[in-house]
Amino acid sequence: MKVLLIILAVLALLLYLPVGVDVGYTGGQVLLRVRTGALAFTVLPRKAGKKKSKKPKKQSPAEQKSGQPKEKRKLPVTKDDILDAAELLIRSIKKLRFRVSRLKLHFVSAFDDPYNTAMVYGYVCAAVNALRMDRVKGADIQLSADFMAEHWSADAACSITIRIWYMMKFACSVLAGGIPILLRIRKRMKPKQSQVAQPAGKEA
Repeated sequence: MKVLLIILAVLALLLYLPVGVDVGYTGGQVLLRVRTGALAFTVLPRKAGKKKSKKPKKQSPAEQKSGQPKEKRKLPVTKDDILDAAELLIRSIKKLRFRVSRLKLHFVSAFDDPYNTAMVYGYVCAAVNALRMDRVKGADIQLSADFMAEHWSADAACSITIRIWYMMKFACSVLAGGIPILLRIRKRMKPKQSQVAQPAGKEA
């Protein structure tokens, strides 16, 4: 019984242990570092290891007959799915209890289509306002739209301190809210899968 109580006490302490997370994005590279006390673990970017030589993939009989590689299936994700996922993420983040010690966000919206440039710029501004990023002490936020350029750019960095318990609540909230979105996407995939599954070459 005493051993069980000790284990429960240790688990409770771990759940309320503060953890620091450093997140960043610059030059197309994502940085993710986790800090616990004096220890720090770099999750991204991963250390470069020995590159294994890739073996050529064997073609299936259907590919050998047609002479063309099999096309990759694309997920039928719509704009509404992306907006719902973004809203879910923002709503879950707003419920978190954390402390931000450093915040930097430089974003330039630029796409081939001026409409997409303006739309993405509006979404980013709305997300910044919803998360109240501008109220963080010492925050460096610069948002702009460039209708002459064709590629967006971003330079972001953030240092957050949060307890493990709230991280678990955040993960559960995102998972629970994301299931309906995933089921909706899966439902759209079924008609396409049934068409692919039909035997080819048969005439009515």
